[in-house]
Amino acid sequence: MLVAQPGNADASAYHRMYQPFRQLAKRSRHLVQIPPPSEKGAPLPSPADLMETATDVYVAQRPASPHMARLWEAVDGKVARVYEIDDDVLRAHPSQNILQLTGAQRHAVGYLIATADLVTTSTPFLAEVVAEANPRVTVLENCIHERVLEMGRARRDRVTVGWGGGSSHLMDIAVAAEPLADVLAAHPEVDMHWIGMDFSPLVGRECRFTPWHKDVFRYYAAVDFDVAIAPLADHVFNYSKSHLRALDMAALGIPVVAQDLPPYRDLVIDGVTGYLVRSHDEWRARLTELVNDGAAREEMGAKARALAAQWTIQEHWVRWEAAYEAACL
Repeated sequence: MLVAQPGNADASAYHRMYQPFRQLAKRSRHLVQIPPPSEKGAPLPSPADLMETATDVYVAQRPASPHMARLWEAVDGKVARVYEIDDDVLRAHPSQNILQLTGAQRHAVGYLIATADLVTTSTPFLAEVVAEANPRVTVLENCIHERVLEMGRARRDRVTVGWGGGSSHLMDIAVAAEPLADVLAAHPEVDMHWIGMDFSPLVGRECRFTPWHKDVFRYYAAVDFDVAIAPLADHVFNYSKSHLRALDMAALGIPVVAQDLPPYRDLVIDGVTGYLVRSHDEWRARLTELVNDGAAREEMGAKARALAAQWTIQEHWVRWEAAYEAACL
């Protein structure tokens, strides 16, 4: 029996917990239990709950409470405990208020990671960070559902540059805000579409804005970008980030202009599926090129989609199964 403890009902819980666990429930030989999405997260089971359901593996997503530490201790040696983490939460930037932890929470995270029977992460860099506390770590890279590859992206009459994400990405958007503002000012016929968080003030222009959808497929349906941006601040927290933003866009056939940092280098092939940029001048040049060249956008988008097809959960769910089985050994 595999029992999941997802975090809040957000994109992270979808990609790291709900999506793989649904595949495990459908395709694996194991019994799987995962609670429905909840704004407040799923309630903690008691040790008796786990014992009564004959739980073999308990997977908790980024727990950070002393209550979890007590549960961890109560089932030690009886249930394989897996700590799932996809952000370096102990080194979050001060601007990322939603990721800030209290002293007690930081202590709990450190303890839970160190004593887990297995830690699963989304990137090799984050695995190296975790390995300093616990060598029992496995990388399970983020994937997309194969259905996304079949979705027809919404098309508009006006060329649209777009970005999707939350308020914790302020430091990232700031990296590209100036050149993005310059390109938009030089091309009043081009739209900017923010999804999740409206950063219009940073580019000095009123832009289209769509609130975040908890249903990931409603988010995909709202994406009508011709060009996507993926700025990323050069901060240690971001080195552990995954390529998911670029993967989502690639799956929809959208070329990405991304910051040339490790998270994007395995998915954005410079000049083929999008562009990797390092400076404000490069941001301006590549965005200008793509908003003015529809043929280039279509060619890059098609190649990006073909690459994204290699990253489906339907192909890679077996890696989750293998990791959880190994946790019991």
